[in-house]
Amino acid sequence: MGIKDLFSFEKKEEFRITRPIMTAEGKRFGNGVLLTEINYILYGMALLLGGFPAIIALVINYLKRDAMAGTFLESHFRYQIRTFWFTLLYLFVAFVLYLFGFEVFGSSGWLFVFPLAWYAYRVGRGLMELLKEKPLYVPKFQQKL
Repeated sequence: MGIKDLFSFEKKEEFRITRPIMTAEGKRFGNGVLLTEINYILYGMALLLGGFPAIIALVINYLKRDAMAGTFLESHFRYQIRTFWFTLLYLFVAFVLYLFGFEVFGSSGWLFVFPLAWYAYRVGRGLMELLKEKPLYVPKFQQKL
């Protein structure tokens, strides 16, 4: 038994890393899944870089929304658009409350933490569901009773 035998490795199937994008469904929607992932990354980067990456992602959402119609990605695009606009609304409400001197836990700065934490949760949840290739919601008229 030589040193070569001690350090030889065999390929094993259980060590192969696969992503949901490699499934049959993922191959059909491959470019759409990648585009949706990029959008989630842009939305996440907006927390660190100010809101500009989110505006870029929002433009992409509106430009490609019709191309995703009828797929599970349609729900992700709607989710991303709604996340952007509702976060903007919540930040506006926080700003108005800030102007009037409303305080939470002794500081007005906390008013802006809550909408941003909600935004981060939505981006993370959406990305996790995308990696599982699941829609985020099913409209009530399509649900089976």
